[in-house]
Amino acid sequence: SLKFQHIYLGEILFNLSELKELIFIEQIIKDLTINAIDYSGKFMDTGINIRKNTQISIVAEGQVDLFPDNSPGQYLTGPKGSGNGKGKDSNFLGGALIGKISDSEFMIGESLQLTPKTNFLEGRLFIQIVHSPWDNRSTGSYTLKIRSLN
Repeated sequence: SLKFQHIYLGEILFNLSELKELIFIEQIIKDLTINAIDYSGKFMDTGINIRKNTQISIVAEGQVDLFPDNSPGQYLTGPKGSGNGKGKDSNFLGGALIGKISDSEFMIGESLQLTPKTNFLEGRLFIQIVHSPWDNRSTGSYTLKIRSLN
C-alpha cells in the first residue's frame, strides 16, 4: 500500500492491489523553429509522441515568402497559409503550417488544441510548411510553442 499526504484531501492510504489502470501523462514543453528552405513540402520530426489522453496546444507565428526569387516580399504568408491557392500536391494552402500523426494530416495554422475527446490521434507528431503553389523554393520560418494542457 501507498500512504501520501494530499494538499486538499489530507492523508490518503492506497492499496496497490486495487489499482486497475495507471496512466502516465508526459509533460510537453517545447519551442522549435521550422524553416521553409528545409521543410517546405517535407515533414519535420518534432520528437514529441502524442499518446491517449495527451492534450496539447500548438501556437505558431512567423512569416514565409512563397516566391522569393522572382517577387520578393509580394507573396508573404503566415501559418494560416496564402490565399493564392493550394500548395503543390497538397489539399492545404501554400505556406500553411500542418501537422501529421500516424497517417492523419491536419491544419495547425496559427494555433491548434488537440484534445482526446475530439481529435483522438496517437503517435509521433510531425510538422510541415506546405509547398508553394508555384512549385518554387520558399524562405522564412515559423516559431512554434508546443505545450501539454494536462
